[in-house]
Amino acid sequence: MKTMLFSLIALVSSVTQGAETTKMSKPNVVVILSDDLGWGSVGCYGANPDRVKTPNIDRLAKQGRRFTDANTTSSVCSPTRYALMTGRYCWRTSLQSEVLGTTSPLHIETSRLTVASMLKSQGYNCAAVGKWHLGYGTAERCDFTKELKPGPLEIGFDYHFGVPANHGDVSGVYVENYWVYGLNKESPSSPSAPYVTMGQQKGQNVKAFDLNATKRIDDEVMETLTTKMVGWIQQQKADKPFFAYFTPVAVHNPITPSKETAGKSKGGTFCDFIHDLDISVGRVLDALDKQGLAENTLVIFSSDNGGVNKSKGDTPQNVARDAGLKPVGPFRINGRHYDSFFKVKKW
Repeated sequence: MKTMLFSLIALVSSVTQGAETTKMSKPNVVVILSDDLGWGSVGCYGANPDRVKTPNIDRLAKQGRRFTDANTTSSVCSPTRYALMTGRYCWRTSLQSEVLGTTSPLHIETSRLTVASMLKSQGYNCAAVGKWHLGYGTAERCDFTKELKPGPLEIGFDYHFGVPANHGDVSGVYVENYWVYGLNKESPSSPSAPYVTMGQQKGQNVKAFDLNATKRIDDEVMETLTTKMVGWIQQQKADKPFFAYFTPVAVHNPITPSKETAGKSKGGTFCDFIHDLDISVGRVLDALDKQGLAENTLVIFSSDNGGVNKSKGDTPQNVARDAGLKPVGPFRINGRHYDSFFKVKKW
């Protein structure tokens, strides 16, 4: 099986070793892993331009390589992210099916080689920004009022800012490095704290954790994550290579387009949310250009496990499909499918 996500370690390793052999500077590596984005939801794979426009994602395909035969190691979130980080099938672990819970411990052993730890050993600065969904700590149920360690920094990353599990998950907060972002450590819980209304429990409305911390606002999450990623890239220098693992929450449920994109497309909120993703990709590419880093940067864009397209109901995906979008392209149309796509920009 041609499993491109599974072989990311081999790809990056060959690139960095090739640079050493030829005495070239080691390339920067940026992986942008979108969430639940289908083959047919972007222009370079045939999305209806009257419904959705993705000029920044299409730019990667035009200036680089567009892959048409790739597979994911699983049809859900945590296993595909585990495989990308480790090059290993998730079913070889305790997670035989489904995804990790919001309070699950770190699923990758700190002694296991990851893309980040391999690149860090080669002198790279490494950052993980966006959806994490691979757990924190060692306890069976991690306590978000305490230090969330071990985590991304123990498996190779130097900086982490992210959504603990899914967009709209029951944590309702961000995590930065070892702590919930904005947590009042003197008074970590507050009965009157606001909460998000869309939880991780299979789309059912649930109350988020009672944490006295900065709360996520669903339609601002993409902006917040992108700003953090761009800010980190702007801090990087040409004399030291970096690895950016950027994982936007779009276009995972709940479908929450920003104020900038809401109502702008002709395919409903789902197409609006795709536009948020494309804007995010564009901001990352612009940051590389402005820093003078683009020519020595390998940019890899993919979906974690392909799109969601159900045959019944008025879901945002179905509204977009009925308007003429084909989120999963020619592939399976009922529920999740097993296609993923992958594009590489020349460096």
